[in-house]
Amino acid sequence: MPEAAKPAAMLGVIERLDHVRRIGLGPQHGHHVHQARLSQLAREAGRTTVQHVAGYERQRRHATLVATSLDIAASLTDQAIDLFDRMIGAMFRKAEDRHARAFQADARAINEKVRLYARIGAALITARTDKQDAFEAITAVIPWERFRTTVAEAEALARPEEFDVYQNLLQHYAGIRRWSPAFLVSFEFESVPASASLVRAIEVLREANSKDASVLPKSAPTGFVRHRWAPHVLPGGIIDRRYYELCVLSELRDRLRAGDVWVAGSRQYRSFEERLISKQTLQDMQSAGSLPVAVEADFELFIEGRRKLLDERLTAINIRARDGLLPDVTIDKGVLKISPIEKSTPPEAEALAARLYAMLPRPTSNSVSKRYSAPRCQADANRPHNIACNTLAYVFARMGLPAHVGDKRLSAYMDKHLSAVEPVMPNDTTTRWTVSVSKDTDIAVRSLARSNETPGFDS
Repeated sequence: MPEAAKPAAMLGVIERLDHVRRIGLGPQHGHHVHQARLSQLAREAGRTTVQHVAGYERQRRHATLVATSLDIAASLTDQAIDLFDRMIGAMFRKAEDRHARAFQADARAINEKVRLYARIGAALITARTDKQDAFEAITAVIPWERFRTTVAEAEALARPEEFDVYQNLLQHYAGIRRWSPAFLVSFEFESVPASASLVRAIEVLREANSKDASVLPKSAPTGFVRHRWAPHVLPGGIIDRRYYELCVLSELRDRLRAGDVWVAGSRQYRSFEERLISKQTLQDMQSAGSLPVAVEADFELFIEGRRKLLDERLTAINIRARDGLLPDVTIDKGVLKISPIEKSTPPEAEALAARLYAMLPRPTSNSVSKRYSAPRCQADANRPHNIACNTLAYVFARMGLPAHVGDKRLSAYMDKHLSAVEPVMPNDTTTRWTVSVSKDTDIAVRSLARSNETPGFDS
C-alpha cells in the first residue's frame, strides 16, 4: 500500500496493474479452481525463490505462476480502490479545513459587525418606541458615512446563503483530474439495479475523457445526484462538468463501501455472487444429489416436512397436556400455568461454596479502618457505611480494643469469638445490624436511618 495518497501513487499502482494484465490472465481464469487452493499456491510462491520455482515440473510451475499473477492482480486492484477511497476522503477533509480556516480568519471582523448591528438594532427599536427619527437613531450610534462603510464591509464578509463546504471542492479538481481518467478506464464496475445510473455515469465520463470533451451530453444520467450535490451539479438545470465528475467519484466511493458497486478482479470489493459456487456447479450437484447441505434442497419438500414435524409435535404436546403429563405445566380452562422454578443448587455445591469462602483471607484491621475512615464516617447518617462505622466502633469497644488495633490481636480475637457479621434489611425508620460476638450472645445495633444523631445500641 503506498504511504501517501497522492496522484503519483495512484498512477504507479495502475501502471503495475496494467503490466500484470498484459500477461493475458483475467479473473475468469481463476473461477475453475477453488479460491483456497489458489491462495495456497500464491502463498507458497511468495516463500519460494525464482530459482526454486524454475525447478518445478512443468504443470506445477505453470499453476504456480498463474496463481501468483491472479493474486498480484487482485492485490493491486484492492490497493488502487483503497487509495481511491483515501484520496476522495482527503479531498473532502482539505475542503472542510479550508472552509473552517476562512471562517476563523474573519471571525473577529464578523463579531465586530454583529455587535455593531445589534447596537443599531436596539437604537432603532427604542426610536420606534419613542416615536423618534430612525436616521437620527443610527447617527447617534455611528456616523452615517461610517455606517455606509460597514455595510460594504459586511457584504464582503458575507458567505453564500448555502454556506456549503462543497463550494471549495473545485479547488481540488485539477489534482483529481491527474488520476481520475486513468482510474475510471482501468476498472470494470458493476452494481445492483439501484445504482445503475451511477455506472452509466461512469461510462459517460469515460467517453467524454476519450474524446477530450469539456461538455457532457444532456442525456447524462443524474439519478444518483443527491440533494446536497444538486445545486452544484445542476445549476440552472445545466450539468456542470467539473462538479458532475466530483459527484460521480464521491458516490462511487460511498457505493463501494456499501457493497452496492463492486469491481471485477478485486478480492475485497468483489460481488457477493463471486463468493458462491457457480450456477453450473450448483446444477451438477443438484442433478447428482450431492449438495453439501443438511436440509432438503427442494423448498416445497422442505416446508412440507417441517409442517409435518410441527403437527406431530403439537399433537404429542396436546395429548400430554390433556393427561396432565407435562412437567411443571398445567392447562386449566385454556389457561397455561407454569410452576415457578425451584432452587436447583445441589447441597454438594453449597458445601463446596462454604469451603471456598472459608479459604478467603480475613480482613485486617488496617483495611477495615481505611474502608471506614473518619472522612467516610462523617457522611450523612442515612448512608449504610455510616451505620457500619458506628457498628465497628461499638464492636471494638465491646471487645476492649482500641479503634486502630493490630492485625494479629484482632485476628486472634476474631478466631476465638467472632462468628458472623450480618446486616439486616432496614425498615422504614431504623437500620439493624446483628453482630454475633459468640455463639450464645447476639448484639443488636440499631441506628436511625434518617437522623444525624449518634445511633443507639442494644445489647
